[in-house]
Amino acid sequence: MVERFNKTEGEMLYKIQYAVESISSDPRLIRTWIRHLPKVVNYLNNYPTCLIRAPDTSKWGLVPSEAILLKEVESKPSILSKRPIGKDEITLKKGDSVHYLLANAEWEGGMENQKRATNPTYLPSIHKI
Repeated sequence: MVERFNKTEGEMLYKIQYAVESISSDPRLIRTWIRHLPKVVNYLNNYPTCLIRAPDTSKWGLVPSEAILLKEVESKPSILSKRPIGKDEITLKKGDSVHYLLANAEWEGGMENQKRATNPTYLPSIHKI
């Protein structure tokens, strides 16, 4: 869900930025999107998403700012998976500590360098949900 939020946020901000850059070539306007970032985040946090719902309700479409206040929410994936998800898997709860699994492109040096056995697979920092 976070990836989808970031994608939508980027699309909205780049529309604004591209429009400004097409009108003017003033170098001071290169970071116009920064002024609009709080408005876009506020809009996305207060717009209902069909991917989450409050527990014990049948209606999908909870506002993210309301979901943050809840201890638990039900969610559905934005894309279908090719494997069964949820069977015999541990459910993470608010306050659990996790490590971030690095993707192939996030290795030191990127995709062009060969992966070594000594490279870390997780970030050393611990994040709370």
